[in-house]
Amino acid sequence: EEHLSEGRYRDKRWVLFDHVYKRVYTNKKGYEKVDIPRFTNDILSMIYIIRSQKLTPGKVFHLNCFLHKKVYPIKFKCTKIKKVKVKAGEFLCIGVEPGMVGNGRNFSWKDKLLIWFSYDKYYIPVKIKAKIKIGSLIGKLIYYKKYLYSVP
Repeated sequence: EEHLSEGRYRDKRWVLFDHVYKRVYTNKKGYEKVDIPRFTNDILSMIYIIRSQKLTPGKVFHLNCFLHKKVYPIKFKCTKIKKVKVKAGEFLCIGVEPGMVGNGRNFSWKDKLLIWFSYDKYYIPVKIKAKIKIGSLIGKLIYYKKYLYSVP
């Protein structure tokens, strides 16, 4: 679900993924049904998919992203490992850089996006930095809590 507020522009949208029947239902402009390839996700859930990968410098992988009624193949490249300091602490991280696709309203081929994941077994998203044609975005981890538990 998206609630957009950009200046005077307002919009509310939702997208429902039906992975069994390989379809997406959306209300972008009225109720629509779009066929999608298997394992297609939205931008946010792709972060969780990335976390399930074994991330190593130089690794390249591809995922399909559904955005604005279309499916875009996105190429991800694992970059270098470095320490990243944020409010939640300092983390050894690996950078993951997606190759942005399309010339939509907000993103184009010229845009840069880099996501820093903790370089441990959890791959916590620590920092996201984007340079897009309408400006820039930065997201930083401000707090986390480790839970220690055992599985019976």
